Amino acid sequence: MILFKDKVTSNLIEKFLEGDKSCFAEILKVISSDVINLAYCYTHNLEDAKDIFQEVSFKIFKYLKFFKKKAKFTTWVYRITVNTCIDFLRKKKKIMAMKEEIIKDENSFCEKLEDKERLRMVKEALSNLPSKAKAVFILRHYQGLKIAEIGKILGCSESSVKTHLTRAIAIIKKNLEER
Repeated sequence: MILFKDKVTSNLIEKFLEGDKSCFAEILKVISSDVINLAYCYTHNLEDAKDIFQEVSFKIFKYLKFFKKKAKFTTWVYRITVNTCIDFLRKKKKIMAMKEEIIKDENSFCEKLEDKERLRMVKEALSNLPSKAKAVFILRHYQGLKIAEIGKILGCSESSVKTHLTRAIAIIKKNLEER
């Protein structure tokens, strides 16, 4: 059967090269299932395989005049198909990477907006704190100071600093939960 297929294809190629462009549709009928099956093995997607077949068809039409009859036509077509599949997957990978980057940028932007909103809410909650509790919270959470250092700065005991910090956190938490 393959021998018959090769003979038919050879005759169609000869006619095409002699100027009968209508033979090209017949050539595509002969190779279509093989090309689509091979492309499907690469992509695992029928629509992508059909797109690849279209591209392979264009390449065959464009380069058939350069086909060396020393090799089998099917070998030449398979080589074009494999290269087209590799290019297709490479492009698809780049597109997916770009989409992921865009999504990542969008998520990052949304996270920044959320962070800004949280920061605004915390600042607003901070403004409602009593002055000592506010000072303790800022020194502890924004300046990263230890309880003992805060006590020295504010002139109060460590237990007093802990009490103010606990109150500040409770008030901020309550204000944030109410929103």
